[in-house]
Amino acid sequence: MSETNDILALGNVCWCLTSALRDAAETIQAMKNEHSQYEIERVLSGGDSRVPLNQLVKLDIKKPTEGCGFGILIPEEKEEAEYSICFKNPLEHLQQ
Repeated sequence: MSETNDILALGNVCWCLTSALRDAAETIQAMKNEHSQYEIERVLSGGDSRVPLNQLVKLDIKKPTEGCGFGILIPEEKEEAEYSICFKNPLEHLQQ
């Protein structure tokens, strides 16, 4: 029975990998077609009608704001065999 499960699991992995590779190949082909179309359009129109991406990006790096509300899950200590997970603020010890 274990060999059957292993074979089915391997088949499932192969199917998922094949599907992911097919999707990736289709995406790459679509990008290649778009690039070819853009190159033809750029040569025929004699100019570049698109805005360069570096003009759309803000280049100055900003620090994240402190205490923006993100937290982590830490197990709350309980009696012997009782365990639960609660939400703790990682900056809680700094605020006290």
